[in-house]
Amino acid sequence: MTIYVNGQELGGGGGSALPYTVVEPVEHTTTTASTYHLLTISCSTSPRAYTFRGTVSAAKSDYSNAYSWDVIANVSNNGSVTLRNVLITPTDPASPYALDVHVSGANLRVGVIGVAATSVHWHGYGFLNQYGV
Repeated sequence: MTIYVNGQELGGGGGSALPYTVVEPVEHTTTTASTYHLLTISCSTSPRAYTFRGTVSAAKSDYSNAYSWDVIANVSNNGSVTLRNVLITPTDPASPYALDVHVSGANLRVGVIGVAATSVHWHGYGFLNQYGV
């Protein structure tokens, strides 16, 4: 399938390059209140700046609750990878679950935090735009 926006081909056909990298969907189930790194995104090219935009969703295993978060994070790499800004927007601020966005080495990580003794199904995906020389 080829995707067009304002007449410009974004990808899926003819080997065209996307203006961003798709962060493939990932699913995982947690049963503790410890952080699990659901998404790990390389920001290793220097000099560059990166913008990640993604969505993380969580649902209790019996689907008696469900929550989502939009995540925007800016990272720079000038030889040292630095998290510059993060905006996490929950659909429900009273969610019993949480996200942790941070840099580890040359990677941006989106961690998820469930609840002890509770099975929580997580799903995450996004897009990474990199720009610079």
